[in-house]
Amino acid sequence: MQHNTSVLTVDALIRTAAVAAENTDYITAVEKYSLVLEQVPDHARAYGDRGLVKANMGDRQGAIADLRRAATLFLDQGLTANYEMVMKYLDGLEHR
Repeated sequence: MQHNTSVLTVDALIRTAAVAAENTDYITAVEKYSLVLEQVPDHARAYGDRGLVKANMGDRQGAIADLRRAATLFLDQGLTANYEMVMKYLDGLEHR
């Protein structure tokens, strides 16, 4: 039963973070994605989304670190399309 509660909490945090990011409330978005990662340390999407938010905040190094972690996790989880998408973002950030 507790696992289901955690899943619901993670899903709610992801939704809240995404809405905050859409509204350019980047600090709240980073906080919510970080809470997800405290609960689920291998949550590739949270790393990727947090990396994109950090890029929008101007935190290039933080964005690169998060996107690299997301890429590794996506690849480890067999999510090749997600991996390739993150690598494109990374390429753009690393070659600025």
